[in-house]
Amino acid sequence: MELKRFINMLNLVEKFATLIDQTKFDDVLPLMAEDCEYHYWEGNYVGRENIINLYRQNHLFGKKMFDEVIYASEVERMDDGGCTVHFTDATRIGEKWHENHFDEVIGFKDDLISDIQHIQLPGEAESFREFYQSARAEAMA
Repeated sequence: MELKRFINMLNLVEKFATLIDQTKFDDVLPLMAEDCEYHYWEGNYVGRENIINLYRQNHLFGKKMFDEVIYASEVERMDDGGCTVHFTDATRIGEKWHENHFDEVIGFKDDLISDIQHIQLPGEAESFREFYQSARAEAMA
């Protein structure tokens, strides 16, 4: 991949990650191919509108479920020319905080994001479940 194109793709993914962190979901749409695919543990989604709605619904669910949610990310370039976004969702229930980590591997076509592969990191689901059960029990006590 030529250097200029690689830098453009890296900038695109950094913008994508920042906008997701800021919950500016509609601003993400022009960065994605119309037929973008999202591969998630629960299924596959096609179409940028569907994918953005997935991010939006997860955010709205989190706002209802937690007292506070803070999103952060870091972009890493891959040797194959793609990028991985390392996401951290910090959630609070009462006085307890928890950080949930996951990755998304980003692919490109025609200078747009065309493929997103969600990677659930080992131990994260269990750690989150333990936090949630413990924090909810304390909040209800």
